[in-house]
Amino acid sequence: MESIKNYLKINPTINSKIIYDKQKPMINVDHKRKESYQSELYEKEKNQMFIYLNNLITALLIEKERLINFTFDSNEKMNEFYNRTKLAGKIIDKLKYLINVEKSRFLLIDEMTKDNKKLEESKATVNWMEKSIYLVILRYNEIAKFLNIPTNDFYTEIKIETEPFQSTFVPKNVKQENLPQPIQLKDKSAMVSDLRSSIELLRSKIVNHGITPVYRLLGKVACDLRFIYNYSCTLFGMYVEGFGISKFEAKENAATEMLRSILKKQKFGTLSSHIRPFNKKELKTISPLIRSKKNYMATLENVCIKNNYPLPIYTLISSTKNGYNLEDKYSIRCNAIDFVVTVHSNKQLIAKQSAAQIILSLWGKKDE
Repeated sequence: MESIKNYLKINPTINSKIIYDKQKPMINVDHKRKESYQSELYEKEKNQMFIYLNNLITALLIEKERLINFTFDSNEKMNEFYNRTKLAGKIIDKLKYLINVEKSRFLLIDEMTKDNKKLEESKATVNWMEKSIYLVILRYNEIAKFLNIPTNDFYTEIKIETEPFQSTFVPKNVKQENLPQPIQLKDKSAMVSDLRSSIELLRSKIVNHGITPVYRLLGKVACDLRFIYNYSCTLFGMYVEGFGISKFEAKENAATEMLRSILKKQKFGTLSSHIRPFNKKELKTISPLIRSKKNYMATLENVCIKNNYPLPIYTLISSTKNGYNLEDKYSIRCNAIDFVVTVHSNKQLIAKQSAAQIILSLWGKKDE
């Protein structure tokens, strides 16, 4: 674990939520001890390594999205990103070795002690470790593709058999005939659209229990006696923004943008294994607003022409070059149909589309 400790000294900003003892190496992981207290330390240190690796991979995925969306003048950030990815690979090698050690351990228990309870516990531990490494390797290979690492250096994905997701849980002691039968529609064109909000739908796509999208209020601006709210949404390395004339509307629009990102990644086969893909039925019933992105700039232009207003004017107020941090990069002012809106975003086109969307929303509620 010397590499991990040295890395933490060089990179104190990485918050792995793990505090390692700088004086003592993880000897219980490197050399398994027979004493009970050292066995407990081994389990604790092993869990710490898994948690640290998972947090490191998550941080790398978020940084990968930043490097894709932003530009910078030097290669310093990319070199740092590569070194951190290399560190993650070393930890994966270490944990894969531990899996083999654990497997030989429960085989020894099976041959010598015949302790069924202890054997089942060891098998459960190995299954948990293999599934954890499987998910990490999927995400690590995604980072390796971004860095153009040779395919031979990719990790072979461990095949884990998982049960298909079921939307309803039925206890074993409940007879099937007592359950209400679903309504069968003869005409499939009569299928009703999914009526869940974007926030609810996004939450349902997350595989891991207890994990939710992170929404953050980035700011608000006053416009025509109303506030325009700007929310960001972050999920497994993906980052989007949404705007609205209320906090709920802004969060809802951010969730909608995240669902569009999921659909895009699913289409190109780059969707994280932590996110449940849309099945054929969901793709048929999903809201058209989510399935296809609306061109708000073109819509606003049509509204101006139809109501005899001048065409919208978009003005770039300011732009920053700090591409590494998630900060406002472009400030766009839009003047249309007697409204003036200023929007900040990390992409100029997104800022223009968001400004047009806000003005259309204000136009629709001008008589309220």
